Amino acid sequence: MSVIPPPINRRPLERALHALDAGTFVKVICGIGSRKARRIRNLAAIYASAGAHAIDMAPHIDVVEAVQAGVEWAAGHSAPEGSRPLLMVSLGTGDDPHVGIPLLDLAVCATCQHCWCEVEKWCATRPLEVRHPECPSCMACLRACPFDAISLVQPGLGNPALLMELMRRGVQAVELHISGAPKTEFMELWRAIAPLLSPDHLVSFSVGSSVSSDQLLREHLDIVHALGHEHVVFQAEGRPMSGARHDSDSAGASLELARWIRNHNGGSHVQASGGCDLTTGARAQSMGVDLSGIGFGSFAR
Repeated sequence: MSVIPPPINRRPLERALHALDAGTFVKVICGIGSRKARRIRNLAAIYASAGAHAIDMAPHIDVVEAVQAGVEWAAGHSAPEGSRPLLMVSLGTGDDPHVGIPLLDLAVCATCQHCWCEVEKWCATRPLEVRHPECPSCMACLRACPFDAISLVQPGLGNPALLMELMRRGVQAVELHISGAPKTEFMELWRAIAPLLSPDHLVSFSVGSSVSSDQLLREHLDIVHALGHEHVVFQAEGRPMSGARHDSDSAGASLELARWIRNHNGGSHVQASGGCDLTTGARAQSMGVDLSGIGFGSFAR
């Protein structure tokens, strides 16, 4: 039995595509590290009021509901007419940290008190899950555990029913984090979601510095082109989840990667992410990097 995607509201898609064509596209992260509904709703309201073209979030029903509540508030109060953002969910492959959930195996855990992260000392909130309400997805707990008792699980991966429900609730874009993923794993993820996509869905493919070689990156980009989806964005994430920190030129790495993708893929939409801030657009112009837009993450997560 074939899967029929739910109907699409084309106005947010058309607005996002127009911004991509004009090089003014702005995507913001909301509801990936944090699962606090009130905070997510308030951030989404601010982002929608500010004119964001897309809001990117984790593939959880409660997160999508909170973002939608914020967008609806903005639509009724402060957002300009016709400025509703495109709702996007992110999916990862393998050990991608963007939306992965750290899981603790109590059969292996020796309760050695090494569980920590860069924001909160204690993250464990219930058995088998290391997930503090303020978890920034820094994955420091995976690095700290001396017993390999913590693993990373990708929510929504291989769960078409969940993705279909999220699309029924208004999600119109999907971002696939494929940095460094083997081609087989990448294609497995694509096969899981492709039947759910209509030509009017926007699909973003995020690649970053964890790609081990230019050859692997070329293979990933060539695969994306071979898939033939109509609306595609390449996200150049030079140093994933690095933030706009003063001691690391993560935006520069993203812009150099964006240049590389543009040179290899010509007219494709290329959006920079990873350390982007208010200076990134001007810096891209000074470097001669042709961007379709930027994504803001880290502290907005």
